[in-house]
Amino acid sequence: DIVEPKGTSIRIDEIRDLISRTSTTSVIGNWRIVLLLGAERLTEAAGNALLKRIEEPSSRTIWILCSPSIMDVLPTIRSRCRNLNFRFPDRDEAVKFLISRYQSNLELAHYCFQFSRGDLGKAILYSQDQDSREKRTQIAGIVIKIKNVSSAFFAAAAMIELANKLAEKNLEEQENDEYNLYRKKELERIKNRNKNIQIQAFEDILTEISYLQIDLIFSKLNLTSMTFDLAPELKSLENSKNWELPQLIINIRRIEQLRNNLRNNGSPLIHFENFALGLIGRGE
Repeated sequence: DIVEPKGTSIRIDEIRDLISRTSTTSVIGNWRIVLLLGAERLTEAAGNALLKRIEEPSSRTIWILCSPSIMDVLPTIRSRCRNLNFRFPDRDEAVKFLISRYQSNLELAHYCFQFSRGDLGKAILYSQDQDSREKRTQIAGIVIKIKNVSSAFFAAAAMIELANKLAEKNLEEQENDEYNLYRKKELERIKNRNKNIQIQAFEDILTEISYLQIDLIFSKLNLTSMTFDLAPELKSLENSKNWELPQLIINIRRIEQLRNNLRNNGSPLIHFENFALGLIGRGE
């Protein structure tokens, strides 16, 4: 059984249907293999529904959960799994796969693999979900415009606005998913997760910004042929003084510092403003 996410999240009804379909021993072969792609997209309710099946699988059944990083998977799920690392596919393999399996055209397939940085699951998501592609382009557009103090403040406000939209969308998806599990009397408890959902939205943005820094570092070191070509929108930054190699390395450290600050109390806007100022060498 191969299970592929149909959207940006895997919901509880999908997992319940999967558990029902795989609850019996295979009659075709000696073993039943369940391959769940995009395990990082499990909602918390879906993950909870999957826990018991992972802990006590049906006889002669193996579950394989796929994710670009084990840290992207819900802690309750990854603590019950054995971690195996596989190589990323090369560009030609991935492009052919996206075209044949998901009917992507050649240009879109190259675009999706480029921005996925070798993560086939994310490339599939980009090929199927226009919102995810637009989010990546939006974030790149915000960062590129940071050239002075005033643009840094505008960029910080834009990042917060984008994070709020992402958090609102994620909260709506989780509430719709968990409504069937917990009913109305538990919705208030679900809404108390707003802060965690907001932080996850910030994490999504910071991950994309990290990828931009890494892309530029590879370009500075002439390693693009070994990895990926530099995205077209980043070409304008290659010769900018604000984006020299030492500054790029500092930027990655600042991203980690911002992650830590956002997990603590304080104004996210102030944290993002300071981070944006740091991209032009003005942050504290």
